[in-house]
Amino acid sequence: LRGEAIGTLPAATRAGYVFDGWYTLPSGGTEVTPTTVFNEDADIYAHWIQADTASINGVNYATLALAIRAVPSNGTPTIITLIRDATENVTIPAGKNVILDLQNYTLSSNTTVSILENSGPLRIINGTITSNGTAAAIDNQSGGYLYITGGTITSTATRQAIYNYGGGYVEISGTAYLSSTASGARNGSSMERGTVQNLENGIMRILGGTIVGQVQQAVSNEGYLNIGNDDGSVDTSTPVIRGETCG
Repeated sequence: LRGEAIGTLPAATRAGYVFDGWYTLPSGGTEVTPTTVFNEDADIYAHWIQADTASINGVNYATLALAIRAVPSNGTPTIITLIRDATENVTIPAGKNVILDLQNYTLSSNTTVSILENSGPLRIINGTITSNGTAAAIDNQSGGYLYITGGTITSTATRQAIYNYGGGYVEISGTAYLSSTASGARNGSSMERGTVQNLENGIMRILGGTIVGQVQQAVSNEGYLNIGNDDGSVDTSTPVIRGETCG
């Protein structure tokens, strides 16, 4: 009402941003509070601060992609920590050595490209990576070295949790948990879309963790695959593979 305190203001949310209050101008202006008095009709504007997503040695970055860009290209191992849940698709180029500590947050996407496309050394610990789109959660490409020692990697759509090809190297160990609801031909009749799929001279070592194939195979292999200890035996307790293997 004109001439009276405006009272309760509406809540505002925006993905990837922190609400910084209502103001009289789109940029700058005077903050509007429940005690603000207007004597005529007025528009008010939400102000936002972009939320940081990732951190390197205490330096925060607005997106995971910007943090990866800051990693040196000389192979120096660099720890990137996720500091909030994020929805992003990023690439680890050759020459960048990334240790991605998800810190129990979730990195997700529902697009037609993988959440992580890796061509360099990449180690994943803690947290969750989940794809709801039409691509594998992690695409490990030629020259990529992917180590999953903890956390949860899932695909809840039509593709793999891990797709390894072209001579890429994947090692799964520790407390890692991988699952996929990838659809297609029935178990045992197709090499496609296992929870972890190893193709085209890809190298995969499964030393620990749990791999679950909910519709397709847990493990689908057309490359080089080692399951268990270096001496060739398979431990009775780890790794745990729930579902068929193929290839």
